[in-house]
Amino acid sequence: MKPLAAGNALCIRCHLPQKYDTIDHHHHQVGSTGAQCVECHMPHKNFMVVDARRDHSLRIPRPDLTKKTGAPNACNQCHQDQTADWSVNAFHEWWGNGPRNAHYGEILASARSGVPGGTQKLIDLANDLERPAIVRATALNDLAEQPVDRQDIQAATARLQDPDPLVRMTAAGLMQQLPAAERIPLVAPLLTDPIAAVRAEAARVLAGAASQLDENQKADFLRAADEFEKKQRAIADRAAGYLRLALFYNDLGRLTDAETAYRKATTIEPNAVPVWVNLGELLFQQGSYDEAETAFRSAVEKALLEENRGVAHDALARFLIRLKRYDEGVAELKEAARLLPENAQIQYFLGVALNSTGHFDDALGYLKKAHELDPNNAEYLAGLATICRDAGRWDEALTAAEKLGALHPDDRQAMALIDQIRALRAQQPQ
Repeated sequence: MKPLAAGNALCIRCHLPQKYDTIDHHHHQVGSTGAQCVECHMPHKNFMVVDARRDHSLRIPRPDLTKKTGAPNACNQCHQDQTADWSVNAFHEWWGNGPRNAHYGEILASARSGVPGGTQKLIDLANDLERPAIVRATALNDLAEQPVDRQDIQAATARLQDPDPLVRMTAAGLMQQLPAAERIPLVAPLLTDPIAAVRAEAARVLAGAASQLDENQKADFLRAADEFEKKQRAIADRAAGYLRLALFYNDLGRLTDAETAYRKATTIEPNAVPVWVNLGELLFQQGSYDEAETAFRSAVEKALLEENRGVAHDALARFLIRLKRYDEGVAELKEAARLLPENAQIQYFLGVALNSTGHFDDALGYLKKAHELDPNNAEYLAGLATICRDAGRWDEALTAAEKLGALHPDDRQAMALIDQIRALRAQQPQ
C-alpha cells in the first residue's frame, strides 16, 4: 500500500523522462514543487472537508476552464497570489494560444446554468461512447435535473443498454420521469441485469408501475425489490437508508410502511430535514393536517445548518399556503429567502406569493432577483413579464418578454406575449 517509487521516479517508470521530466515540459525549476508531475496532473483536493488526497484525475491543467466554469486549476492552487488570467497567459506562452479541446466540464456547466441548448448537449454527451462512463452517467444525472420532455428522454434510452453498469443504472433513474406505463418496456429488462445495483435501481424506478407489470415481470420485480430493500437496510445506521425505503414504499402504495420508515429515520437522525419534510408531505396527502404541520415544524426546529433551515422554512411555507393560510405562509417564505438568498426558486415563489396577496411592489424585487440569479429560466421571465403586464408596468413587462423571446425564438406563446404587451402599451395615453 505504498508507491513503488518516490516523486517523479514513479511516473517515469512508464513515461519517458527525457520528454516529460524536463524544464521544457513542466517549465519549473528542477526539484521544485512545480516540477513534480503530481502537482500539475493530480493535485491535492479536500474530501469529506478534512481529508486531503490526490484525486487521481491525471488531467491536463486547464486554467482557461477556471474562467469559463469556475472550476479550480492546478496552477492557481499553487500560485494563490495570482489570477486565472495570469495562469492562462503563462499557459499560452508555453503551449501557444490555439483552441483547446472541448472539455465535458464546459457542457455540464452550461447546462447547469440554463444556457439554451444545454439539454441537447447533455444528451449528446451521454451518448458519446468515447467519453468515460462516469462522464456519461453524470450527463444523464444532470439531464434528470433539467426541464426535459418525452423526446429528450427517448433520446437517452439507448443508454439503458450501455456497456457500463453505472450508465445503465443512471439511465434507469432518468426513465422515472416517464408515465408509469411507458417505463415498463424500457426498464423492466434491467430487472434481470447481471449487476445488482442496476437491478435494484430498476426496481425503484418501476415501483410506481408495479401493478401494471405482467406475471413474468412481477416475479423479476419482486426479486429486484428484495435486493433494493436489502441494499437500503445495509445502510440503515443512517437516515438515508430508511428515507429511500420510505419513498419506495410510498410508490408501492404501502403508506403505513412508508410512514414507519420515515419515523424510524427521524429517530436515527433527528436533524435530517428531508426526512421530516417527506413525512409531512405524506401526512398531508392523507389528510392528517395537524400531524403534517408538526412534521414540517420539526424540520424547522431541528435543522442545524442555515441552508437546511431555509429548506425547512420553504417546505413549511408551501404547506401553509396549500391550506390557504397565506399570511403565515408568506412569513415562512420570507425567512426561507433570507436564509437562502442565492436560491432563485424560493425568491421567485415568494415574489409570486406576494403578488397573489396584493403586494406587487414587494413582489417585484424578489421576481427580479430570481431572474438575476437564473437569467435563462423561462418560467421566471414569463412570470415577471405577465405580473408586470397585469400591474401596468409595460416597459418592464416588455423587457422581460423580449428576453424570453430571445431565449426561445420558436416559442409561439412567448411571441404572442410580446405582441400582446406591445399592443397594450400602445393603447396607453402618452
